[in-house]
Amino acid sequence: TVFRAAGYERGSYENCEILFLGIENIHAVRKSYQRLRELCTNAVEDDERWLQNVSDTYWLQHISKLLQGGKRIAELVALERASVLIHCSDGWDRTPQISSLAQVMLDPYYRTLRGFEVMVEKEWCSLGHKFSLRYAHGGSGDRQEAAPVMAQWADCIWQMMRQFPTAFEVRAELLLEMIEMAHVCKFGTF
Repeated sequence: TVFRAAGYERGSYENCEILFLGIENIHAVRKSYQRLRELCTNAVEDDERWLQNVSDTYWLQHISKLLQGGKRIAELVALERASVLIHCSDGWDRTPQISSLAQVMLDPYYRTLRGFEVMVEKEWCSLGHKFSLRYAHGGSGDRQEAAPVMAQWADCIWQMMRQFPTAFEVRAELLLEMIEMAHVCKFGTF
């Protein structure tokens, strides 16, 4: 991987367009999430500054970048009839986020309950998302590798559900349950 080039290898990419989406790494996401969680769990003394305080966590900016990235991939596929290869620096975090967001945007099947289940199994479980590291399961203990990547993705899905409520069979309760199960590691895949 080329230093600071966000995950591409040197080589020949003839007839290819390389796009960098500017999506932050797990360390920035973790810090943002910690700040948001702290803000939401502490008593609010200044309601007038609350929205500014939320903005200062950068959580919504991260969500926006992911949604923009998913939209860009969906546009490439649907409008330009392009083939795409999605590849973040290690392939475990931003890759399933962007891939599954684009699929939800492109195909109504993935907005049904069954389609959503298939997509989570395919993009997150079968392709090897590091649930144990990202949620510090089983004494993995390396807090530097922990990050709420799936929760961030679920927030993106929730944002789309809020904008297009009739387009989704999936409900917010499922997203919350999925994130809780990722945290408690109740099932073999998360």
